[in-house]
Amino acid sequence: LIYLFAILFTQAVTSYRLDLGPDPPVEVLPADMVQFWSTLPRSMLTLFQVITSGLDWVAAIHVLSFLSPGWVALFVLYICFMQLAVLNVLTGVFCQNAIESAAHDQDLVTQAILAQKQMYIRQIMA
Repeated sequence: LIYLFAILFTQAVTSYRLDLGPDPPVEVLPADMVQFWSTLPRSMLTLFQVITSGLDWVAAIHVLSFLSPGWVALFVLYICFMQLAVLNVLTGVFCQNAIESAAHDQDLVTQAILAQKQMYIRQIMA
């Protein structure tokens, strides 16, 4: 998923830079554009850093605001989807572990009760 979005953002930034020509003014080509979105690996790193809080996403989205509001919206959609997906996966793992742990505890309680019952039966028989 990161790869797919990285391709989209890298292509958009590359097209924007090509449309500006060989010597674009600094006002329309921020330095962060090259730092965050100039190559596919850099774009993938930027997207990974954004969802893991390694990079403030406002800095990365500022560059995309030069392209169009559509790219900003797609970036926000990416952040929302990844955060919700990651959160749901972590919650699911936690809940599954809790359910398995509770089932294991119930088995242990049942075994302890049966062991005590057997002990009482032996005491009564003796």
